[in-house]
This record gives sequence, C-alpha cells and structure tokens, in this order.
Amino acid sequence: MRKQIGSVQLFHEKFGAPVSTKPTSNLELGRGKLRFDLMKEENEEYRDAMINEDIVEIADALGDMLYILCGTIVEHGLQHKIEEVFDEIQRSNMSKLGEDGKPIFREDGKILKGPNYFKPNIAKILEGKTSIKKPSNKRLVSIAALSANEVIAKGGEIPWYLPKDFKHFKDVTNGSFIIMGRKTFESLLRTLPNRIHVVISRSATYETLGVDLALRNQVIIVRSLQEAIDQCLENTTSYVIGGGEIYQQAMEIVDELDLTIVETIVSGENLTMFPSAMQAMGQFKIVSKEDHTADTANDLNFSFIRLVRK
Repeated sequence: MRKQIGSVQLFHEKFGAPVSTKPTSNLELGRGKLRFDLMKEENEEYRDAMINEDIVEIADALGDMLYILCGTIVEHGLQHKIEEVFDEIQRSNMSKLGEDGKPIFREDGKILKGPNYFKPNIAKILEGKTSIKKPSNKRLVSIAALSANEVIAKGGEIPWYLPKDFKHFKDVTNGSFIIMGRKTFESLLRTLPNRIHVVISRSATYETLGVDLALRNQVIIVRSLQEAIDQCLENTTSYVIGGGEIYQQAMEIVDELDLTIVETIVSGENLTMFPSAMQAMGQFKIVSKEDHTADTANDLNFSFIRLVRK
C-alpha cells in the first residue's frame, strides 16, 4: 500500500489536510468525525451499488473507500506502521488453522480458533520495541536476495536463477547456524552441508519428517526467534535466511544485512516481501557493494550489498 498511501499523503499536503508523522489517536478538532462520516458514506454507496448490481459503481465506491482509508491512516500517523499492523493481523488470523492446516468449524459454520492461535500484538509494533534479546557476544546477520521492489519469493519459490548468488550464500553461511521458518526449511528439500539448521515452528508437534535420520543432528526445532538465538553459539555469527515473517522479527536486532539486490520487478499474487528493506537502510550504512552483470549462467544483473548497523 506504500504507493497508494504516498499518493494520498501528497494530496493531503497539496490541499492542506492534516498529516501526522508519528502514531497519534488525537486528530484535529472535528477531523475524527469527518473521517468516520466519509467512510460511512462510501460504505453506503457500496451497499447501494451492490443492490443495483452495478460493477462500475462498486469499483468506484471501493476505490473511494481505499482513498479515504489511506487518508485516515495518514492523519493518524500510521503510514509507516500499517503494513506491519496488517501483517501481524494476518499472522494472527492464519494461526486459527488447525494442526492439519485446515480451518476448524463450529456446527453453525463459525470458524474456531486453532490450538496455535495467538492475538495480534499491535502495541509492540506501535511502540517500535522488540521483546527479543540478543547478547552482544552473538552476532546476527540477515542474508537475503530481493528484487528492486523488495520481493524475495513468488508462490513460495525464488523468481530468478542466479548461481553466483547461490555460491555467495553457500560461502558466507558455511560452518554457521542458519535460522529459518518452517516453510523455508521445507522448501530446501534437504539439509545444507556443514550448517546447523535452527527451524522456527509454532507447532508443538512439528517434526522434520523429510530429513534423513543421519542428518537429524543438523536440525534444531524451536518455537520462537528468541529460542533460535539462544541456541546459537557465543562469539560466532549466525544467519537469518527467511522467510518474510522471520526477517521481519529479526530486523530490529540484526547487526548486519547481507543483501543481493536483483535488477528486476516482480509482480503478481502470492508475493513474499523483505521487510521494508529500503526504509531499513536508514538504520544501516553500506560498507561494501559488488555489481554483477547478467551472463549465460545468471539471467539478471544484481549486486551484493553489505550493510552494518549504525
């Protein structure tokens, strides 16, 4: 929603409407009622368009609802937080699924909360704080390849083929602990040689069924990023390798970003994003950059960029 919110913020600035730069519950006199009335009016227009089965008016009402919603977000100063809020609500909603990954229905059709359900922690996002503790003698690096528009996966798969990046990942993480979510681990199809895989799964019964028994000592199952960090050795560097949710949780505590920026725009549905990489640049400084051009083996231009926390 960054583009849409940015456009509406520009509208507010040009037309003299309020813009808040930090989260606030207090709007200017009368503005709260105005925002409510505007959203109510568009909801009613949508209702009428539905009754009349007029798809043009439906689209118009939905577009206006989105515009007004973005304006309300801007007035409450949530433009830099709303995506994290949405992602947290999405994680909470998806946690309602049962252990088998299917919804649990009550007899009347209501969806029940699964055994792994958790409430969204909105306060944590707005306060900008993390409850995760990382000892100073444990160094943590997020390593990721992302497109110019910050996509790291499409449909659960890497949307490019860059053997040089694979080699870079192998060389950098060799001999280290690598931290990942369950889906990322399962996407590997096998354990990576000479690395300890620390896999985060909220499921209390998750087992690495696809891992050869001889390699089970290379895999540690934990329930949270905090537990994952606790498992890593002191005075060493460990790497966060995905997916999007784990990158998001780790962003406030990682010491370094090891990014491969791929010169492409990835669009479509079911995209996994790296968490506000460009916004995070303000918290880090670039210490090295190495550009590579496409060749017969690597289908796109890309750059290795290393950043350390300021």
